[in-house]
Amino acid sequence: MTDGKTTGEENLRPEITFPPEITVGIDIETCSYCVAVWNGTEVEYAVNKNNMKAYDQETLIKAKVFKMRRLIGRAETDPVTQVTRNLPFQMLAIDDESPSSSPEEFLTSYLKDLKQLAESVLERSVRDLVLTHPVSFNRFQLTRIHDTCRKAGLQILQMIPQPTAVAFLYAQQQLKATSSSSDLKGKKTALIFNMDSGYCDVAVIAATLEGKCRMKALAGSAIGGEDVIGNTMRLVIPDFKNKLKKKGRNKKLKSLRVEILKVIHGLKDKRSVEFDLDLGDGRKIRKVVKKGEFEEVNREVILTCERLIRRCLQDSKIKANSLDDVIIVGEFGNMLKLHNLVPKKGVAMNPLEAALCGAAVAGAVASGINDPSNLKLSISPITSHSLGIRANGNKFVCVIPRNTSLPVMEVMKFTTSHENQTEVLILVYEGVLIIEVVMEIDSLNKLRIGAGVFGPVEMPKPMIDPTKFLDYEALNRMFGDKMDLATFVKKK
Repeated sequence: MTDGKTTGEENLRPEITFPPEITVGIDIETCSYCVAVWNGTEVEYAVNKNNMKAYDQETLIKAKVFKMRRLIGRAETDPVTQVTRNLPFQMLAIDDESPSSSPEEFLTSYLKDLKQLAESVLERSVRDLVLTHPVSFNRFQLTRIHDTCRKAGLQILQMIPQPTAVAFLYAQQQLKATSSSSDLKGKKTALIFNMDSGYCDVAVIAATLEGKCRMKALAGSAIGGEDVIGNTMRLVIPDFKNKLKKKGRNKKLKSLRVEILKVIHGLKDKRSVEFDLDLGDGRKIRKVVKKGEFEEVNREVILTCERLIRRCLQDSKIKANSLDDVIIVGEFGNMLKLHNLVPKKGVAMNPLEAALCGAAVAGAVASGINDPSNLKLSISPITSHSLGIRANGNKFVCVIPRNTSLPVMEVMKFTTSHENQTEVLILVYEGVLIIEVVMEIDSLNKLRIGAGVFGPVEMPKPMIDPTKFLDYEALNRMFGDKMDLATFVKKK
């Protein structure tokens, strides 16, 4: 794997010949300003003119966009949106000014910049890509990303969960291992734990030495490193809003964020870390942060991660002590106390680049590159959420359970409520166990029907075709204009 850096002997480096059709890999959250591509033998990163990695955001892009991916496809009343607004730093900032654009518009501009970066480095037009996304993303959010990529002039060949991208890289490592050693276990079971700034994902996979990998279970939550940063900020400076004067507050918040990250990273290997921040005007904040305090203030985050791990192990019917490997990736993957749940069987992967490299490998496989020595890979995907319909009142009838191998066809027979009924309203739900249907007519006389995290699809006649396989891209093309996200809060 190469990072694209060059030295004084760069003229001695052989020229890389890229395949005719290039599919780039993009991982929005972890490697925010980087594009990767399979050059025929290894993963190559897109670099800037100064031979620095493209995700050096201070060099390439002045603007720092927080929470872009976390807010995509979420309504104003969504709990995740509300929590984000209360975090102790500017939520969306470009040159220290509050924006009026939506997260989708930011993402469009961001993808255009990455497209231009890739084209300038590869010296050719780039259109196809493999994009990673969190496990917890619903179809509405995926539809938004599809639309955003189209506006940016990009075509998605595959949109895969981040753990699936890591699984591609893991499968490639297993395939390479066969050429160096014959004394290896034929099939390995691994747990992937990924935590970036906005989301936490867990997966259990089974990989063979032939490069075949089967996803056995997926679980995810909209909780991540930004929650850890926010909690630690409140631990160090409980009344930070009063401590920071309005004049120059944004600059001080940036300094505060940098120091908090130092504390979090330091507590990985130490029992206590000293926090020291100069607020100016002769004021300083000094505090010794103990590991026990850090874990207590982030207790809910840790418990959520533990629930995801337990659910994945339970769904895959695998015990923790039966795992052959544990892969921990993401910027915040190693910062929480998780060793009580999973054994210490780490795999050598760069935590910041694993998903990005996996996306590049997946792009090479999806584009059909013929490279028998490295890319004889295949991964069996699974559904991230359960899919079902509303029936018998407000009951949710699961048609396709979560963690079902794809493609899949499920046939279920339903009868109408009344005799001689000629029309039926079919409400499709994703990832919900209990349905609470709420209807609202807004000021524009628009009827909105909402439940859980996914807006239902309304069809005037029963159109259940049991011969069609589950394909979310096809669903988006068919019903994308009829989907609407609506989150409601019960009135007391």
